[in-house]
Amino acid sequence: MKKLLTLALAGLILAPAAQATTAQAKARAYRIAQALKKQNISFRDNYWHGLLKYKGSTTIKTTLKAGTEYVLVAGGCADAHDVDIIVYDENWKEVGRDTKVDAVPVVRIKPKWSGTFHIKVQLSNSTRNGAHYALIIGYK
Repeated sequence: MKKLLTLALAGLILAPAAQATTAQAKARAYRIAQALKKQNISFRDNYWHGLLKYKGSTTIKTTLKAGTEYVLVAGGCADAHDVDIIVYDENWKEVGRDTKVDAVPVVRIKPKWSGTFHIKVQLSNSTRNGAHYALIIGYK
C-alpha cells in the first residue's frame, strides 16, 4: 500500500512539471509572436505542441494559401538548446528553413500556390531526455 501511495504521489508531482515545460515552450514562441504583431502579423488561435525525443522531430501538415506571407515560430522548453524548422511543399521540396543554433526558430515564407505544406520541427540539441516544443503560425 505504501509503495502504491508513493507511486501515486510521484505521478502527481511529475504531472505539473510536464505541463510547465510545455508552457515554457509556448511562452518562448509567443514572446517572438508578440514582437511580430508590431509588424502587422496575425497569428492563428491554434498551436501545435509535444515532446520530442533527443535529436527527434515531428512533421505537421497544414494548408497555406498562395500570396500570403507566413511566419512560423517555434519555441522549445528549458531543456531545448537548438530547435529548427524546415518547411516543405506537397512534393517534399524544401521552401524555407531556420537552422540557427537557438531554441526559438522563425521561418518566413510566401507560397506561390495554395496547398498542403509540411512543417518539420526538429530538436537538434537538448538534454538527453528530449524537450517540449510549441509551434505557432502567423500570416500577413
